[in-house]
Amino acid sequence: MTKSVELIVIGTELVRGIIQDQHCQLVSRELTHLGYSMKECIAIPDDGSIEKVLSKSAAESDVVIVTGGLGPTSDDMTRYAIAQAASVSLEKNSDCYKRLYERIGERIHGANEKQTLIPSGFTCLLNPNGTAEGFYGRTDNCLIIALPGPPREMRPMFYDYVLPLLAKEIGHDGVERDEYTTYIIAEAKLEELTEKVDSSLDWGTRFQDYKISLYVQGGDKEKRDSAIKSLRSLVGPELVQDGDVSALTTLTGYLKENKLSLSICEGFTGGLVSSLITSDPEYSRYFKGGILDFHESDPSIQADKTRVLFSSDVALSISGNTEGVSFGISTKNRSESVVINFSAISREYVRKRSVAAAFILVHVFLQGKSLVDTVSHWEYI
Repeated sequence: MTKSVELIVIGTELVRGIIQDQHCQLVSRELTHLGYSMKECIAIPDDGSIEKVLSKSAAESDVVIVTGGLGPTSDDMTRYAIAQAASVSLEKNSDCYKRLYERIGERIHGANEKQTLIPSGFTCLLNPNGTAEGFYGRTDNCLIIALPGPPREMRPMFYDYVLPLLAKEIGHDGVERDEYTTYIIAEAKLEELTEKVDSSLDWGTRFQDYKISLYVQGGDKEKRDSAIKSLRSLVGPELVQDGDVSALTTLTGYLKENKLSLSICEGFTGGLVSSLITSDPEYSRYFKGGILDFHESDPSIQADKTRVLFSSDVALSISGNTEGVSFGISTKNRSESVVINFSAISREYVRKRSVAAAFILVHVFLQGKSLVDTVSHWEYI
């Protein structure tokens, strides 16, 4: 017998149309592919109505997924409603408390401590991108799964924990899915391109600030590999990487492995590149320093001056504006520059894509590749 699923999305802004729901299509697509029957997607406000809605859904469906309402404020009622539906108490989970304390320290005391309360007998779902952990457990007849509402938190947890859990629940040995990381390409364009490459496969995306995770399933491995090869030929091979990676860690791993040092001169990106690098606890192993310079000058010369100033092995300069971003990279023996024209949806959009491009370009430059030749293959950016 086919198992049924209901999705409850909590958020007053969703109900009022202030923000758009991003969960229903994702959950419906992935779970239908697994063989579940998607009964309903329900959006409700933060007004306590979750108790009545959840009680009805849990009585009528095999699986209920709830997103939102796990925060520390008084209108975040999801954990209380789930405990009531399961007829259990809420208990402070020691592991959840420890993880949250490590993230926010003494700020845990007070309202934030509420986020460590989990229905008795339920299992926590780690949230690497936020403070509210998810959890899952059962009533008499229903599996209830609670996830945070923000897409950047919900989507990784759904793919990493919920989908494997539900695959096992319905009797699949596992979901045969390949994961890739894409850069710079807009999410809507990426979805359009994947359909163009092979519409018979199931594609999924997860948007993040500096990258988009891309999932592909269906067909056999050869068919999926062929589709990714076609996608790379369309957008440029550097913009689609295997696995869950980041342009930053790819570059910094290369610098550490080869014992190379980096310095940076930023104009247009305003310190974003340096800020991301120094978020790495080991940045002092390879990062010599960075400066802000908003004067327009030859990017190769600016990079070379920066390299000399900090006595680094390689230096990067970024300047320009939304109409064209200039990148200059210099080592002791070689310098090169290139200008990239990004689709100027907004200034912030271009800045973030410039950051991702910068990490990629430094990496390919250190491998001896030409910047101009590299970006000539980049399409749909």
